[in-house]
Amino acid sequence: MTEHQLHATEMKPREDTWSTPPESLSDSAKAAWAYVVHHAPPDVLHALDAAVLERWAKCAGRYRETAAQLSQAGISAFLIRTPSGEVQCSPLRDRMRTLSEKMRSYEIQMGFTPMARRRMSAHPATPSRQTS
Repeated sequence: MTEHQLHATEMKPREDTWSTPPESLSDSAKAAWAYVVHHAPPDVLHALDAAVLERWAKCAGRYRETAAQLSQAGISAFLIRTPSGEVQCSPLRDRMRTLSEKMRSYEIQMGFTPMARRRMSAHPATPSRQTS
């Protein structure tokens, strides 16, 4: 199989899929979507990835909103005092951690990290075997 034939069998991104983020996204999630679409390496995003990118963008939007809340409130927002007087970690801190973990999972799946991109390029698409 020639190099040209191999490239012809690979999936190609569909441009129309990425031009406009889903309406269901918040403004901060739409900004995250646009950032990824603009900066993604060529041939990383494919039409089948739209749902994963949408989930990532929602997490990224919520993460940015939570970070802004914490930043606005200052360091005291990381700890809260319960009605009984105990000091505990803020639910916002836990929310950021959970969102960060979800985002990381999506980022690895979609090749957003250096190691994920390296793994993706180490395993190029192989043509399907044809039976004669």
